[in-house]
Amino acid sequence: MDKNNLKYELIFKMSENGSSSNDFHKYFDNQGATLTLIKTTGNVIFGGFTPLSWSSSYRGHCDYSKKTFVFSLEKI
Repeated sequence: MDKNNLKYELIFKMSENGSSSNDFHKYFDNQGATLTLIKTTGNVIFGGFTPLSWSSSYRGHCDYSKKTFVFSLEKI
């Protein structure tokens, strides 16, 4: 991933694109590296990053890149 050529684009918003896992994968699969941000109805914000593409066909797949992470912006 070339840090000088990063492109940020909103590819999914639950309120506009649906709330099922199928809806999520319809927009996320095969997009490349993604940063996911989630805000719950209780205003808890958390998310994660993966350098790998999402794929609904690889259930149970593990990421061994050591670059994937999850985070929370609140104490939980």
